[in-house]
Amino acid sequence: MNDHAAYQPPPDRRWLKFVLLGGALFVMLIGFPLAWVFGEYYRLEQRLALVAEIDALGGTANARIPNVDFGPPSLPQRLAFQIFGERYLWDILSVELPAGDVSAVFPSLDQRPYLYMLCLHESSLSDTDIEVIASLQLRHLTLNGTRLTPKQFQRLGTISTLESLELSGAAASDAHLRQLPSFTQLPFLWLKGIDLSPESLKPLAGNPNLEVLVIESSSFDTDEAFEPITKLHQLRQLNLNNTPIDESMLEMVSQMNGLRGFSCSHWGETPLFECTATDVAKLRSLGTLRRLNLIAFALNDETLRGLGQITQLESLGIDGSQVTEKGLLHLRGLEQLKEITLFGAQLSDEKMRRLEEMPALQWLSIGGNKQKFRSEHFDLFHTDADNLEEDEAP
Repeated sequence: MNDHAAYQPPPDRRWLKFVLLGGALFVMLIGFPLAWVFGEYYRLEQRLALVAEIDALGGTANARIPNVDFGPPSLPQRLAFQIFGERYLWDILSVELPAGDVSAVFPSLDQRPYLYMLCLHESSLSDTDIEVIASLQLRHLTLNGTRLTPKQFQRLGTISTLESLELSGAAASDAHLRQLPSFTQLPFLWLKGIDLSPESLKPLAGNPNLEVLVIESSSFDTDEAFEPITKLHQLRQLNLNNTPIDESMLEMVSQMNGLRGFSCSHWGETPLFECTATDVAKLRSLGTLRRLNLIAFALNDETLRGLGQITQLESLGIDGSQVTEKGLLHLRGLEQLKEITLFGAQLSDEKMRRLEEMPALQWLSIGGNKQKFRSEHFDLFHTDADNLEEDEAP
């Protein structure tokens, strides 16, 4: 009896279970989301710190909302958006780094999944920097005088997402150009400030997907230096910006079957070259040619007679400083022409109205601010220059 009387029942600890369950529920409902929000805040601060670091170096970082489908936002994502605003979705999309030592930036770039454009100026790249660049999902890469070895440049050819590549200076030597076949998927190549030898462009034969080639502020040593371009049968657009060519090179262009656009432009006050109507008319052999820009050529009324024979043109840009009303008559047979730009033309609206018989014409520019747009009838063309003249009138 005494033993039975001394028995004490165990204490009721059900309250402890409720406390533990409540704590676990709190962590699940509140703690985890808060931890996620603070993690997102930390990552946002990292992105903004990288932007500030690049700005401090004298570079530029474009941080905006990536153009991707994130799917329906979760509850924590909506909470983070309410707390941080639009900046929560920001990420670094493009980066331009100045000349000098910029290696400190590359480890942080490796963590940017939406970085699609990288522009490097006269800086030296280490093997580690190259590996970071090669790991990015870049679409556009500019190496402006960037110092890297041909082997390092070849490593960049593994960027399968690359859509355009711009090279100049030290990054565009013949030794580097020989590595271009490593960029097997590249559709767009821009070369700037290069003295092109007969060997310079031969490697382009190893780029089967190259469709657009831009050569700017460069020179061809000989006609043989230009010849490799004519063998790029897949090429659709050739732009020669501020780059001299002669009649024989223009003859080579006329043999590039498949070319849809050809541009030879010049940024000086006077055109670079002289050519005849016969020279220009040779381009009519390009049955696929739709866009033609000959701003670098000094064209006159007689030359426009040759242009009028390229009847398949849809877009035309020429130096119009020597063009008169008589020359315009040669263009009226271009029935598919939608756009005309006559830089420096000194023609009145009345004389320009000679083109109203062109049924497809939608855009007309005669230099400066004189841009005209077709509405439904030619009479409804609007001229910005007319408004300027009215404003200046007393």
